[in-house]
Amino acid sequence: GIAALATRAGWLAHGLNLVNPNPVIRDRAIDYAARTIMMAAPVDAAVIVSSWVGADYEFLDQTFAANWLSEGLSVLADFGEKNGVKILFEPMSRGGMEDARIIDRGRHLVEFVGSSNLGLAAKQTQLTGSDSVAGVEYIRYVAHDGIRGHERHLEFASLLTLLDCTNFSGTLVAECLP
Repeated sequence: GIAALATRAGWLAHGLNLVNPNPVIRDRAIDYAARTIMMAAPVDAAVIVSSWVGADYEFLDQTFAANWLSEGLSVLADFGEKNGVKILFEPMSRGGMEDARIIDRGRHLVEFVGSSNLGLAAKQTQLTGSDSVAGVEYIRYVAHDGIRGHERHLEFASLLTLLDCTNFSGTLVAECLP
């Protein structure tokens, strides 16, 4: 079956995200994610919501952004729960923040929202050691890094070793280019 659907196309195709200073855009992002939840429900898939995709606004106040993000995740977690769909938050950064800090901030945000229907997802490159895996329910293994024609295939064996050492019991999904 399908493990998860992602909302990233909302940013890629429509410029939507949960931290846009414009409340209309944030509402459209929630609507887009809610429609993704409705698609995920019949196939028992989770929905992945990324955080800062596209959020490179020069003067974005981080406190406001964190509040908007937690509010959006709370709404989506509640909606997902009503429809039997787990929401997985994948923290991302475009500002060069070190990966362990990104996961730690994501873990704190999930705890702050406080919904049992909201879990933590991570890209494999964000997992730097056994502590970074704690609380992660879903790992997205990207088997490429770069643009088409210039891919650098990433190491899978070291990820499996890390997961084995930590007794990871979540979902591991590979994302590959042809």
